[in-house]
Amino acid sequence: MDPGFSVDEIAPIAILMDELRSEDVQLRLNAIHRISTIALALGPDRARDELIPFLQDSVDDEDEVLLALAEELGRNFEEYIGGRDFAHILLGPLENLSAVEETLVRDKAAESITKVAAVLSQTQIEQFYIPLVQRLSKGEWFTSRTSACALYAPVYDRVAPPVQDELRKGYGSLGSDDTPMVRRAAAKWLGSLIKKYSKAHVLADGLAVYRRLQSDDQDSVRLLTVEDLIAIAQQLTPPEVKEQLLKQVRQTMSDKSWRVRYMVATHFNELSEAVGQELVREELTSHYVQLLKDNEAEVRTAASGQIPGFSKLLEKEVILARIVPCVRDLCQDTSQHVRAALATQISGLAPLLGKDATIEHLLPLFLHLLKDEFPEVRLNIISKLEQVNSVIGIELLSESLLPAIMELAEDKSWRVRQAIIEYIPLLATQLGKAIFDEQLGNLCMAWLGDNVYSIREAATVNLKKLTEVFGVEWAKVQIVPKVVGMGQHPTYLYRMTTVQAITTIAPSLTLDIIQGEILDTLLQLAQDPIPNIRFNVAKSLEVLATTFGEQPDGRQLVQSKIAPVLDAQKNDQDADVRYFASKALQKAHAIDVGGAPQFLSLFFEQADCCVPHGGQPNPPAPPSGTQCPTNGWDWNNDKSCCVPHSPPAQQPPPTCNQGWGWQSDKLHCQPSSPPTPPPKPTSQPPKPSPPAPTSTPSQPGDCGDNHFFWSKKSCCLPNGGPPTPPPPPPSGSQCPPSGWSWSGDKGCCTPHSPNPPTPSCPSGWNWDDNNDKCSPTKPSAPAPPPSSTPSKPTPPPSQPTQPGNCDNGQFWWSKKSCCLPNGGPPSPPPPPPSGSQCPPSGWSWSGDKGCCTPHSPTPPTPQCPGGWTWNDDVDKCQPNKPSQPPPSSHPAPPPTSTPSKPTPPPSQPTQPGNCDNGHFWWSKKDCCLPNGGPPSPPSPPSGSQCPPSGWSWNGDKGCCTPHQPSPPTPQCPNGWTWDDDADRCKPSQPSPPSSTPSKPTPPTSTPTKPTPPSQPTPPSQPGNCTNGFFWWGPKQICLPQGGQPNPPSPPGGSQCPPSGWSWNGNKGCCAPHSPPGNSPPPQCPSGWEWSGDDYKCHPSTPSQPTPPPPKPSGHSGSHDHRRRSGLKARAAPLCPNGHEACPIKDSGDFECLDTTQELTSCGGCASLGKGQDCTAIIGAWNVKCDVPQGGCKVLTCTAGYKVSGDGKSCVQN
Repeated sequence: MDPGFSVDEIAPIAILMDELRSEDVQLRLNAIHRISTIALALGPDRARDELIPFLQDSVDDEDEVLLALAEELGRNFEEYIGGRDFAHILLGPLENLSAVEETLVRDKAAESITKVAAVLSQTQIEQFYIPLVQRLSKGEWFTSRTSACALYAPVYDRVAPPVQDELRKGYGSLGSDDTPMVRRAAAKWLGSLIKKYSKAHVLADGLAVYRRLQSDDQDSVRLLTVEDLIAIAQQLTPPEVKEQLLKQVRQTMSDKSWRVRYMVATHFNELSEAVGQELVREELTSHYVQLLKDNEAEVRTAASGQIPGFSKLLEKEVILARIVPCVRDLCQDTSQHVRAALATQISGLAPLLGKDATIEHLLPLFLHLLKDEFPEVRLNIISKLEQVNSVIGIELLSESLLPAIMELAEDKSWRVRQAIIEYIPLLATQLGKAIFDEQLGNLCMAWLGDNVYSIREAATVNLKKLTEVFGVEWAKVQIVPKVVGMGQHPTYLYRMTTVQAITTIAPSLTLDIIQGEILDTLLQLAQDPIPNIRFNVAKSLEVLATTFGEQPDGRQLVQSKIAPVLDAQKNDQDADVRYFASKALQKAHAIDVGGAPQFLSLFFEQADCCVPHGGQPNPPAPPSGTQCPTNGWDWNNDKSCCVPHSPPAQQPPPTCNQGWGWQSDKLHCQPSSPPTPPPKPTSQPPKPSPPAPTSTPSQPGDCGDNHFFWSKKSCCLPNGGPPTPPPPPPSGSQCPPSGWSWSGDKGCCTPHSPNPPTPSCPSGWNWDDNNDKCSPTKPSAPAPPPSSTPSKPTPPPSQPTQPGNCDNGQFWWSKKSCCLPNGGPPSPPPPPPSGSQCPPSGWSWSGDKGCCTPHSPTPPTPQCPGGWTWNDDVDKCQPNKPSQPPPSSHPAPPPTSTPSKPTPPPSQPTQPGNCDNGHFWWSKKDCCLPNGGPPSPPSPPSGSQCPPSGWSWNGDKGCCTPHQPSPPTPQCPNGWTWDDDADRCKPSQPSPPSSTPSKPTPPTSTPTKPTPPSQPTPPSQPGNCTNGFFWWGPKQICLPQGGQPNPPSPPGGSQCPPSGWSWNGNKGCCAPHSPPGNSPPPQCPSGWEWSGDDYKCHPSTPSQPTPPPPKPSGHSGSHDHRRRSGLKARAAPLCPNGHEACPIKDSGDFECLDTTQELTSCGGCASLGKGQDCTAIIGAWNVKCDVPQGGCKVLTCTAGYKVSGDGKSCVQN
């Protein structure tokens, strides 16, 4: 009953109840995890009367909070409310949780209900549990009916026969439900329920439900009936199975859905054993052969895994006639996964066929698979050769086996090399000493010098196992001399491997070999200049002392040679060496003449020192204001702390005198402060106090210690600069090297003091006072003459002055004012997006620039592939337009105030030659689309949907696109309407009362779109934007970086997001202040909703809440209705709890990342200049993101590098 807290440690109940109602999700989640503490503090009566009703009314919360609540209520929570007699009270809140939208919460609630049912009596089940099941089974929303399916089986055999009749009838209704999700749940739990039916009820009721589900039109339902079929067959006799289930067996095994056939293949052996031998011979053998020949590789893979088990049910002649030909074909299968699965199981046929048939039919297949190009196939064959060798012997396989082993041992993938090492001891047993020493002995020693630590570690374990296989005398001749010889190698890794190998194989050797061959080398390495080797020697000496210390000669060896070396290492200059030497010396001192442990001293890890076992004879008194625990602790003047009398495992927890408290960080007792009496709990849970409003400090006095107020940004900054190294500025930005550093939060350079020095940028950079950062010096270019239509800027000279910011191996590309790698990017560039190509020679795609970039300062003239034309404005190849009329020599007329729609192309245009195989031309958007739809389409943005059949969202086009040239008529989901102009489904607007229009109707005199003022035509390409402006693709316009100085107010009925957006009168919409990849996702004010169609915020349309169904007495309504009624208004975050919304560069969208673990954005969004990209650390091989420990941490480095001292980078050896 005790959850791990003493009564004195329980936080005041009022505070915990406040946390349960807090607006902070993390506080509520923490309070839920301590709900047992709250119940313990309240006592059983108050927990039943106050806490449970509060929880029952608190199911309108975030999903992670509800999931934690469902889990906690199933952890023997009945103990906190009075025991089993009151366990049924928990069913109330769990019933509400089992009807929520989130599947994980429902499943966990159903699991907890079944745990509660296990402690209920039959009376409680029939009085409380059965009515709950009936209510959920008849719920209006499918969520409750789905959860009900899991609740029938746990109590079916514990209720009276009349109640069982009602349960069977209720489950039958769920099996014929109109909602596929409910039928899927019914199919999932039918098997467990049928196992509790009597045979009569299986035939009368179970078969009817199964047959309806087995013939369902949804394959997701049918595939779950395979396990139901096995459960029913196990309840019937073979003749009954043949009579009742033969039709269903045939239909299931030849189902048109590969997912159903895959499920059959996965459970084929279980099904075969359940239906009986006769049906296997007559029906299942032919069906199994068809599964082995299935068109889908996944089905063949699953069927291959059943070969030995199914063949045990057949005669030898049937195996040779029906199964072996299929196995022969599978050896040549085009899928490597099929061959790998077959290689794991084919050896199981050898004992069934015997020696002669194995040599004739299977041996050629083994030899063929041993030469397979896929390493996993060869590994699987080698790992299962023991069964084959027991039948035919190793001689017939050795000629092909050894070359395959040698090839795998040198594979470039270290995981393959590690796998073959694990099989070496098995092969050694089969090959014998002579063949092994001749063919594989040197290979085993070569692995000790591998570049990968995991291989070297596995090689030492392999030597230990070989010693156990061939004996100590063999190891003395073949292993020990070579291992000891590596101890003199000049490379420290070889010497380290020597120590680790000795530590591993020592327990398998004799004391004579240790003393005569190994110990001297090990003691020499104790003086090695590398600290890692020295402390590994200490660990190895500890192993030797504990292994041989019980022998008389071993005790003498420990006292004469091992203990003096460890005693010297105890004073080593390296802390790790001192620690491991002290620990080993403690083990060495534990050995007396009789071999019994006697701790002369013990190592106290927290104080990093050795202390006398049993305490000091005359311990000094602690200083004033300090005491030591009264139960076996003394004061130590050297360490200025209290130390124990015995090892930590034998030492009781520190107990201070009354009025004193233990300080674990200082290791002594200090006077306790008087405790604050907890507030008296009230009968009702107190309401949370409103959170104190937070605001940006407006005065210097608002900043804390060691901070100053920077008026330019109205924020507090750390005096002297940030305490940790600041993040590097993003590409295209720099900070002055003295007195300034980059701030990811502010997106600019910030000063280190209230009176910073005048910003002095590096060579080639100029200070931008508007954006507070250094920007690259632009090459000079003549200003274009003013005209009504802005012309393209005059290109800079062919050899512009290189800015000082280009590194070695880079050149300046004046067209985009950026540095590019000379010779092209070092790693393969990303492929161009759909509808774009790059010239195949001298150019490649740049994801950062969104265009093709050259490989040299003087690139070749762009030559596009056939069917593509170079567009010099956007620097990429674009597809030739189909049936495009020749351009007119006259300039296009100026746009009118109300632009007309473009004339649509013909309904069946000529397909351009640039569409690849498997693609078709969609004339409405002039683009190529994948035939059958994309494999993994993205989800539509908020406020948009796509028709569920034949359409999916296309992020490049910003609309729904069809899956075939002649798509079906778009059918939107319920509550959505198709917008043919925007090619997407939009939410249907409810009919509001006539007295209140949903949106203000504009006056007729005002045109639909504001007439643009008389000014030059805006530029139509990104390259035409002048300095300080950026290109916004959705409206084809150049916008000022940082927003307009004095933007106009939006018209009535419109708003703009308050952060990063403002109204643009020319376009009649909201426009961002920075490029899409750097701007935050649009977040409208409360009561407004963002529209991605016209780029503005509209008033939120109130939803019409559906009235909840009549609720039974003592139980709250459906959680789904409670959410829709908005009983608890809480702003929905952009991402789940613990994730951060990070903008995706150049897309205008964002992704949700866990910046505490994400390798590419460790500690913050890399796209916003925060955090760090761990994968970009030079020389790193394995990295991890550990924000609490400072961010990126390097685990291992590539060859030629090693981990730095701080673990944050790799340095060259």
